[in-house]
Amino acid sequence: MSEEGVHKLVYWSVDKAGNVERAHTVSVSIDKTAPSIAVSVLGDNSIYEL
Repeated sequence: MSEEGVHKLVYWSVDKAGNVERAHTVSVSIDKTAPSIAVSVLGDNSIYEL
């Protein structure tokens, strides 16, 4: 899975004796959009220090 969007993944297990587990479903969301942030400081010509 490499494309953006919501994808449905279905999985189950089978053992050596042939017993089959019921199917499980999970959603996988892929979002390649970078986050955007804005930093602001109160007042004119202010300096932010830790």
